[in-house]
Amino acid sequence: GAGLPGPDLAEWGLAQVGRATSLAFSLSAPFALAGLVWNLGLGLVNRAMPHLQVSFIGAPVLSLGALLLLLGATPLLLLQWQAVFVALLQAPGALP
Repeated sequence: GAGLPGPDLAEWGLAQVGRATSLAFSLSAPFALAGLVWNLGLGLVNRAMPHLQVSFIGAPVLSLGALLLLLGATPLLLLQWQAVFVALLQAPGALP
């Protein structure tokens, strides 16, 4: 019936926030990397052909590429998320 000890609760909470942040970064990494590569390529094209307005070409292709990447990566991303979620449900109070 006693309250939870403060240092233990803080350690657990900080570990859970760290796990969530790590999972978020790992799930979004393919999209961030693809966006970085695409924007670097657009920068090179813009440098080579300054009169071409790359934003009219780059933005729609970036959106389409992100949707196609999402279509291909969703099964893998959901499997990774499900594994972490099941582990959390099996031991909700455990530290990572």
